Amino acid sequence: MERPLPQPDPDTEFFWEATRKGELHILRCRECGTYIHLPRPACRECGSADLGPERVSGRGVVHSFTVTNFPLPGYEPPFAVVLVELEEQAGLRLVSNVVDVPPDELEIGMPVEITFESVSDDITLPLFKRRRTHGAEAPESAPTLWTEGTKRPPRSEGRRRPSGREAAIAGVG
Repeated sequence: MERPLPQPDPDTEFFWEATRKGELHILRCRECGTYIHLPRPACRECGSADLGPERVSGRGVVHSFTVTNFPLPGYEPPFAVVLVELEEQAGLRLVSNVVDVPPDELEIGMPVEITFESVSDDITLPLFKRRRTHGAEAPESAPTLWTEGTKRPPRSEGRRRPSGREAAIAGVG
């Protein structure tokens, strides 16, 4: 079965038109400068309805992720669904996939950047790949989650919230 595709509507057409051009655009309030995603008719910060699409860098970090180990239409398990926080604004996040990192190697805080995959004449998906440092072959590494002189926690502990509760992100972007 094929992967389900997004269904653009008048509120999201600007987003999908930009992805077809290999760009990532997010609504931004022209009054206070706050980025708004998912699209909505007014700014959640100041209430202004003066919003317009603006190109963003597509650089960010993996904020959270979940690994799915059962098949879904268009996906072979295991696969990861990631929540990427974009560098333009704290809390500006997109649900997507990381295409060049196996699910068991994903890390919270891993630097990523946008890449695009055309899946139909109308839809180009914004996906992410591990970010490489400028002029280097080695990818950037995730920020250290432990302090100097302490033993590195097992990978599973490094992925948990400080409260010990685990979080899951549901949805396919």
